[in-house]
Amino acid sequence: MTSPLSQQLARLSVVLACEPDIEGAKLLRHLQRTRADVRHVWPIPASLGENADLVLVEYSRGLSGKFAWVPGEASAALVILVPQAGQFHLEELRKGLPDAVLHRPYQSHAIDAALMLALDHFSYG
Repeated sequence: MTSPLSQQLARLSVVLACEPDIEGAKLLRHLQRTRADVRHVWPIPASLGENADLVLVEYSRGLSGKFAWVPGEASAALVILVPQAGQFHLEELRKGLPDAVLHRPYQSHAIDAALMLALDHFSYG
């Protein structure tokens, strides 16, 4: 993977907070192929996003209260991972102020699109 996106990601610290299931492993491998410094955590820690440039995290109720930053003053680009069955509340998702959203099942092109949008949105925010 030598795309401009992977070159950009290779310089970043990434936190991936997702279930260690088949889809989570697929997403982790995709991120590792970019040569980014990827740290996988599960369950979601009480404080998420410290010392990270990019955070990918499973949607959960109350998620916005787990970030290491004040709402609206993010210190990392944020991608929220939504469940395949669509069982999430839009208002709760909005409170998280994500730079992008990615849904299961994860596909390579969708992962790349979400990462590109998140990084671009965060850098212009």
